[in-house]
Amino acid sequence: MKKITLFLTVLLFILENTAFAQFYDQTRLSGSGNPFFNVQIFRTIADDLKSGRIYIYSNIVNDDLTFIINDSTGGFEAAIEWEVAIVDEDEEKQVGSRSIKKEVYETDYKQTNNREKNILLSASFDIPAGEYMITIQMRDLMSRKSVSRKIEMEMFDFENFGIDMSDILFLNEAELDSVGNLAHFVPRVKNNFSREYPYLYIYTEIYSDKYPATVKLKYQFENLDEEIEGDTVVFIEVQGPLTSQILKIKQSRITENNYKCIIQLERGRDRVERYRSISFYWVNVPETDEDLSLAFRQMRYIITSDSVDKYEDAPLEEKKKYFERFWARRDPNPNTEANELMEEYFSRVNYANREFSSFSDDGWLSDRGRILIKFGIPDDIERHPFEIDRYPYVIWRYYSLRKVFLFSDRTGFGDYRLDPRYQHEEF
Repeated sequence: MKKITLFLTVLLFILENTAFAQFYDQTRLSGSGNPFFNVQIFRTIADDLKSGRIYIYSNIVNDDLTFIINDSTGGFEAAIEWEVAIVDEDEEKQVGSRSIKKEVYETDYKQTNNREKNILLSASFDIPAGEYMITIQMRDLMSRKSVSRKIEMEMFDFENFGIDMSDILFLNEAELDSVGNLAHFVPRVKNNFSREYPYLYIYTEIYSDKYPATVKLKYQFENLDEEIEGDTVVFIEVQGPLTSQILKIKQSRITENNYKCIIQLERGRDRVERYRSISFYWVNVPETDEDLSLAFRQMRYIITSDSVDKYEDAPLEEKKKYFERFWARRDPNPNTEANELMEEYFSRVNYANREFSSFSDDGWLSDRGRILIKFGIPDDIERHPFEIDRYPYVIWRYYSLRKVFLFSDRTGFGDYRLDPRYQHEEF
């Protein structure tokens, strides 16, 4: 990242709504034995103030690497090769490439399966405005397995505008030196944040062809209902063509699950807007009162309604203790850090929300969501979307449980309800 003067503004938003964080549910591709990796793209202005500069970040967790024992040291080694190539829109001319090899060494076997420790890799390229295809490959040099991804990207045309702005980049950490420069930062490669981080940082770079000058930055958070929250305006005195800006947000003040983070830059009549989506999750125990209340409501299929009513309105610490006790008693393997049963339950809740949510209800409240949370993914799904003289319907079969469920859509809007003739199967 360029070494430029940093203008730091600390803003704490108080955002209130009724949609809260979800349980962390890892992607199905991660943990499958392949070198799965995340990617983040950050587009900004190059040093020549005409072309664009693209930063490409990737990370891969230890658990997705293949470690082998080193007989001489007794430790465990892994090695990866990360390759990036950028070609023009016709995929005929390569405009940049980079290959990085990285070795990892762990003395403790447990660390080889750690999902918190990860390797961060990065590369940057200066390219003119236009459309490009980025190919990224992660190769595990121990297993010889590889995973690749292709990303279509358009580089901004910075040359023909009086003011402009980079992408939004979320940071896990940010440190300033004694004169206010950005001395150290850790980019957030995935725009999904754990509630365990006390703060999140939003980073952007501003270009102005006139300086000194005053520019206006407006920060907004748009929720899933397209309602604007946290509308905040900051005026900045730019002293050169490039100025960096960091917005620091205290996470305890943010309760929504999903936002679109929008930044608008204005100077006189000139205006530029950038946005990036962001979401939040909890890991072991929900940290906020709202998240815990929602978690208790989502547990209604396995605890009594009296317990839900009692603890939903209880003080936060009492809620946390009951939540911990409830799942600790049901932990199938207390010797592991994870509670596999709790993870499975709330992963099903997440799945139901992704697949079965409607305009009126979250997916976990739907009939299909309830059955899936109780019994898991069905062994077989038989779909009948177009039937003469009959509503669309689906049949779920659980062979090992000897259960069958039929759901029909009587509204025509995808609201599949459990057929009353199959209600006995649930109980």
